[in-house]
Amino acid sequence: MKMLTHRQQLRLIEGLAILWEDSDRSHNTAERIIADIYKFAHVNGSCKNPHYEWHKDGFKLGKRLKETKITDINR
Repeated sequence: MKMLTHRQQLRLIEGLAILWEDSDRSHNTAERIIADIYKFAHVNGSCKNPHYEWHKDGFKLGKRLKETKITDINR
């Protein structure tokens, strides 16, 4: 299973922060973005659970962020 690097995690969090900044800031949108920020900050290795699904979600989100020209997690 491919795991997100710390740099990729930071780029995901950066992209989510940009999405939040540009959002309508409705309760649902804000809560979802905050939950995702937590998810990608948490997988930095401080937890014994590898959270494979969260890494998989991160790569999917990274692809969407690149397609929308928000950020490229691989640069």
